[in-house]
Amino acid sequence: MRSGNKRIILGSTAKMGTGTNIQDRLIALHHLDCPWRPSDLEQREGRILRQGNQNEAVNIYKYVTKSTFDSYLWQIVENKQRFISQIMTSKSVARNAEDIDETVLSFAEVKALATGNPLIKEKMDIDNEVSRLSLLKSEYNSRRYAMEDNFTYKYPKMIQQAKQRLEGLIKDISRRDMNKTEEFQINIDGKFFDEREKAGTYLQVLLSRIEPDKETHVGTFNGFDLLILKNNFFGQHKMSLHAEQKYEVEFGDSPHGNMVRLENLLEGLEKRIEKTESQIDEYERNMTQSKEEWEKPFMYEEALAQKLKRQFELNAELDIDKGDDGIAVSEEDFNEDVITEDDEEMTV
Repeated sequence: MRSGNKRIILGSTAKMGTGTNIQDRLIALHHLDCPWRPSDLEQREGRILRQGNQNEAVNIYKYVTKSTFDSYLWQIVENKQRFISQIMTSKSVARNAEDIDETVLSFAEVKALATGNPLIKEKMDIDNEVSRLSLLKSEYNSRRYAMEDNFTYKYPKMIQQAKQRLEGLIKDISRRDMNKTEEFQINIDGKFFDEREKAGTYLQVLLSRIEPDKETHVGTFNGFDLLILKNNFFGQHKMSLHAEQKYEVEFGDSPHGNMVRLENLLEGLEKRIEKTESQIDEYERNMTQSKEEWEKPFMYEEALAQKLKRQFELNAELDIDKGDDGIAVSEEDFNEDVITEDDEEMTV
């Protein structure tokens, strides 16, 4: 087969499955029957859809016979693929399965071709289309709920918190300017230092004495409380200045450098104001956009309603919608059960 001396090979899925590397010159694959598992189809097609095949395009054929057991077999494979696809996709796994995907549709089309009654074929097409549109409606509703949460709760809360931070920053800048001195000064453990090196060295000594994993007040700097934390969650030491807001920085190895870090914390408050104002603007834009998205209608609403109506008509003609007692479901019941709940997923 690989050299081209033989042109046709016929075999079972098991016999010609894993390890049968005959792909070099294959141009067509024929499914003569329907296997029991979707993975069998994938395994078969893996013989030709494989690295090393010299043909850029290949043909894959599925053979079915009208009004035979083929329809049932393809339906079994379709139902299995529904749940397999739910697990194998990148979507989060939940206790429910979406009703259809692209792979399932290909099986459903083959199943439809094997059905002799044209109404059943139409119903299969309608069912697939209703499933697809219902999934789109479900995604639309989920997104709409998220958008509603955005402009009613999420972004208003974030805007309020950002404005509170902004107010605190303005007060802290005022506090800093009122207590700032021309020369460096800091109070550590009741002692005043005007040299950065000595102050930093003394702070390192205090760090070695304090209790781990507990933030400790050790002094003041420019009107702010000075606190240090030994070994936080990430194994780092922290220094922080606290007034209306809290400002943290890592504890370094250089005594002089640690004092410069404290000074830079306070010097950078104006930049924090700019960043907070930008965040507020961004949150307000996102809130407005969320409301606009929420107000958009479902673009396939009319198409879904038409498909549902036709689905009911086909079910009535084919005598499908009957309960256990043999009483046909009315159009009013259908509309109540299906149209008003068309956004729900099928529970597993």
